[in-house]
Amino acid sequence: MPTYVTYKSIMLWRHADALPIGANIQDDISRPLSKKGQHQAKIMAAWLKSHSPKEIITISSKAVRSQQTAKALTNDFILSDGLAPGVSLMNVLETINGISDSNKLNANLLIVGHQPWLGELAAYLLNPLSEIEGLNIKKAALWWFKRARYQSNDAFDLITVQTPSLL
Repeated sequence: MPTYVTYKSIMLWRHADALPIGANIQDDISRPLSKKGQHQAKIMAAWLKSHSPKEIITISSKAVRSQQTAKALTNDFILSDGLAPGVSLMNVLETINGISDSNKLNANLLIVGHQPWLGELAAYLLNPLSEIEGLNIKKAALWWFKRARYQSNDAFDLITVQTPSLL
C-alpha cells in the first residue's frame, strides 16, 4: 500500500454513543447521538478545546452521529462521503490526502468517524508498512498522533488516548 499522510498531527475521534435503528430511525446514517453520547461528546470537546492546537482542520463523516459529535467542538467542519461507515482504509487515506490545504505538513487534522476504519487508520499511522489489522477505538475516544521526527517509514507517534470516562 503505502499512501503517506502529510499532516503535522492527526486526531482520530470516534463518534459518541448513538441510538439504535428503530421505529423512528430508519437507517444507519440517520442515527443521532443518545443522551449518553451527547454527554460524551461534550466532555471530549471540552478537553479538546483546552489541549488541542488552535488551528485544526476538522473533517467528519456525513452520518448524523458523527456530525453531532463534531458539532460539540465546532460548527466549522468538512463533511465527507469518503468517511462513511464501512469504507476502506484506502478510501479514508485518499479522502484525507485530498483535503486542499497548501501547507499540510504544518496542519493539524481532526477526523470524526467510525470503526473499523478508524482503528485501521490508527494502526497505519503507527506503522504504514505493517500488516496490523486495526485497533479498537472505543466510542467517543480520541487518539492523537504527531508526525514522528526520526522514522524512515513516515510513521506517526501516538501522543495520547483520551476517553470521556477518564476525563
